[in-house]
Amino acid sequence: MRQPAWTSRGDGWFAWVAAALAGLIGVLGSVAATGPAARVEVAVLSAVTAAGFLVAGRRRLPTPVLAAWTFTPAIVLALRERSEGTMFLLIVALS
Repeated sequence: MRQPAWTSRGDGWFAWVAAALAGLIGVLGSVAATGPAARVEVAVLSAVTAAGFLVAGRRRLPTPVLAAWTFTPAIVLALRERSEGTMFLLIVALS
């Protein structure tokens, strides 16, 4: 059975999709956040997650580095009790 053409391009496309999702979650989470400090915090940590995916799309990162880069912002938001976007960032990071 022949593989579809899109599978021969590798999996770098997924990093771009995940970065776009993290960015979208950051925008939506910032809008939903209450207070300017929460908005900035959600936006910055979402941007850190998106940056991790963008870097991973360009080069290979060791798995622990990529995991720390993508999970840490979601964990920080959860510990600071900022529910805006936390679960979605965790889902993006898990994928």
